[in-house]
Amino acid sequence: MLSLQSIAGQAIDKTIFTAYGIVKTIEVNAFLDSVCTHPVTSLDWGTIEPGNTISKSFYLLNQGNSPVVLQSYAENWKSYSAEQNLVLSWNHASQSLSPGEVIYVTFTLYVSPSIADVTDFNFDVVIVAS
Repeated sequence: MLSLQSIAGQAIDKTIFTAYGIVKTIEVNAFLDSVCTHPVTSLDWGTIEPGNTISKSFYLLNQGNSPVVLQSYAENWKSYSAEQNLVLSWNHASQSLSPGEVIYVTFTLYVSPSIADVTDFNFDVVIVAS
């Protein structure tokens, strides 16, 4: 926890978190670029403050021979408190992806303003195509 001085001279407590996560894909592949040459294996969420959100985007490619439906979830949380106070969402839940199709996805991480006793956290983002 950092203690910052306000203009009036009163101390303000401000908690800043650092976060990191592994990206796991099942039946679909994740890439940094639209031509799918640079794989995504992890997300560095960087520094995030309580009450704020941060977003990370990348591309998904269906390299299979049939259409798939996309789902995602987080697992392997380092901290129970982090798991209870962080919300991971994305903009392509239950979307269908045709063979060879590439889409740009965005994951957003929200940190509750009431989070306490967490200075860093990590978890795995799992993307499943079924």
